[in-house]
Amino acid sequence: MKRSILLLLFIGLMICSNAQIRRTVWGITLGSSKESAIAILIEKGPVSQDWCYLIDGQAEIYCCPGIFHFAGATWNTLSVTFTNGKVTSIDFSRSQTDHVTDMAIRKAYREKYSEYKYENLSGFGSEMYTDGKTSIYLSFEKDDEPLISISYHDKTEYNIENDI
Repeated sequence: MKRSILLLLFIGLMICSNAQIRRTVWGITLGSSKESAIAILIEKGPVSQDWCYLIDGQAEIYCCPGIFHFAGATWNTLSVTFTNGKVTSIDFSRSQTDHVTDMAIRKAYREKYSEYKYENLSGFGSEMYTDGKTSIYLSFEKDDEPLISISYHDKTEYNIENDI
């Protein structure tokens, strides 16, 4: 009986210690099909017909202008990248920054994902968290211009070392 209880406790601790970064963002799951992701974008709105569609090598990128609520902030662009018909990244960005909100986002991610912090990321205002399967980038400026973005990447499809 004691062994059974200890075994269950050990399994519970192992499950908790193997917690990962979430892979579903704004209803879209990294690694899911392009068709299902676009259906979610259309269903959840406010996606308009003004989508920006880009092809970068093998990647297809859909940029959706609008107003999106995520991580306690309002974003004006949602981009979803597909490689080989699968979702490989989900990105939220906005050009107008709010120092208080930006710092709250940074603090929340640092607290939630502290064990996944990637220490070798260079660049002022950028942070990265990875669990080996999913990576999150937080960027707070680009080319000395105010810009905040949160990007979730499927590391199984996207080679993160290329960005460092």
